[in-house]
Amino acid sequence: MFLKKFIFGATAEVEGFINILKDTLYADETGYGFVTEKLKEKNELLQISEIGSAFDIDPELIRQNITNIIMEQNGQLNDLISGFCSSDKPDVPLCFKVKVPHSGNYNIKLVMGNNNSDMIISVFSQRRRCVLKNVIVKAGELLEHNFTANVCDIIPRGKTEIYRDDSIDITIIGQNACMNLVTLEEAPQTPTIYVAGDSTLTDQGTIYPYNPLTSYCGWAQILPLFLSQGIAVSNHSHSGLTTESFRREGHLSIVENNIKPKDLFIMQFGHNDQKDNTLDAFGGYANNLRRYIDEVREKGACPVIVTPVSRNIWNGIDCGFNDMFKDYADACILVAKEKGVPLIDLHERSVDFILKHGQKNSSKYFVPKDYTHNNDFGAFEMAKLVVEEIKKVNIKPLVKYLIDILEDKIQIEQLKSWVEPSDKEIKADVKQWTKANSWAEEIDVNNYIDIFIAKKNISKVELLDMILKDLKYPPTNVYNDIFEDVFGDEWYAGIVQAAYNYGLISNENKNLDPKKQISSEEVKVIAKRAYKLKTKSCV
Repeated sequence: MFLKKFIFGATAEVEGFINILKDTLYADETGYGFVTEKLKEKNELLQISEIGSAFDIDPELIRQNITNIIMEQNGQLNDLISGFCSSDKPDVPLCFKVKVPHSGNYNIKLVMGNNNSDMIISVFSQRRRCVLKNVIVKAGELLEHNFTANVCDIIPRGKTEIYRDDSIDITIIGQNACMNLVTLEEAPQTPTIYVAGDSTLTDQGTIYPYNPLTSYCGWAQILPLFLSQGIAVSNHSHSGLTTESFRREGHLSIVENNIKPKDLFIMQFGHNDQKDNTLDAFGGYANNLRRYIDEVREKGACPVIVTPVSRNIWNGIDCGFNDMFKDYADACILVAKEKGVPLIDLHERSVDFILKHGQKNSSKYFVPKDYTHNNDFGAFEMAKLVVEEIKKVNIKPLVKYLIDILEDKIQIEQLKSWVEPSDKEIKADVKQWTKANSWAEEIDVNNYIDIFIAKKNISKVELLDMILKDLKYPPTNVYNDIFEDVFGDEWYAGIVQAAYNYGLISNENKNLDPKKQISSEEVKVIAKRAYKLKTKSCV
């Protein structure tokens, strides 16, 4: 049975524990260590958000190493602990990675605290699943937190093949946040909550320096915060997915290969089904839900339907709230009743939440200028509604693993001072990073012309993918329907969104023709834009 024990910054060797120092960086050979920017640059797999911590450096700071790990040995806090490791910046995460032998669930104990300073700490596991949020620990005290994490293969955003995930990622962030002790133990008998859906509940990555108000976040990645040790979340939802593409693109097969009797399968679709005329609410959409229910039951697991979380759209009559998913929510209710499965009516609860707060105040819980995707605080509120519904419906055995969360006073204060930025400010913030990266101008544009000539039939999206990788522009995990001929469930949707965000392409023509062979002139225009060379041409 797999068991690993780590102690951080110890003044002397502790029997049975591996002592972690500030320069203990992750390596495949040892199977444990911290992950830094330089380490990511050298390891392509570590650059894939979904098989890491899902924290990526702000593009403005690319090729800089801002993770500065400090280690202190500040006196004996108990019989074992005499030191700790931490990041020297409250908004820069510290990620500790441990290789595990295979997929499955692992029980984790994390001990945090120091003698000198009060601490405000949040903890994330795997691809930014929140397990502890804004907890205050007084100087001289230790906080022990126990949770269960799931390791499972995944098809990352922008990929078409399955990638093996073979590690536990533990990330801490906050004022004086530190690690003192970590243990990991295999827990094969614990149940798993498998999650299927779209961008509104997926594990969203974010950039650092970290700001929870501007970070995309799916409610299912906050769900572990409300769970005790003994059950884990395995999230396979992705941006752009429908009830059809979740199956077609291979995500369901991963779940089928891992799900076991007494596990749960929670599904929430609708945001992208609505855009597909073959997936109308009471037709293709409802039929796909029925099929998932039957297949999950054949595995001995428990299916749960969640109605689509609402958007913050106010373009109805007299500029009133526009309930865009009523039909899809009603279809969920119909199928749940017909098949006798538990239903979580997140649609009704989220609509009530938005109406209660109003359009302006509700925007604080969404990514700025985005009316579909929650930020970290909004996802927390939606997860809280899901938990309340689980209790109300009494979904077994899930209800017995729920824990109460104290009011987050830090979130309340941050929301009070939040002022939504203007479109101009957002655009400036997205593009500002290029000013700091003069190295981008040094790359020869003709290199891409040579590639174009050699390949002869390179498509526009292939070129964009190539340039983004070369410049280390981070791809996005969200696609906001900027082109009429690019859909959210395409493997390249995140590439297109990133290219648009950073000014490589425009949407003046509404169509991109992503798979069309690109011309040499288009290659020059896009490459020049990438390297900040002046041009007035337009794709």
